[in-house]
Amino acid sequence: VTIENISLVILSSILHSLWNILTQTSKNSQFFSGLKGVWL
Repeated sequence: VTIENISLVILSSILHSLWNILTQTSKNSQFFSGLKGVWL
């Protein structure tokens, strides 16, 4: 396992956490969920 792989995993975890917060707190949760589906 390289440092790049570890960084990528941590970064993706942070991004997923941010997405979860956005989708839970935003009134446009369906929009954010759709946007996440497009990008991921």
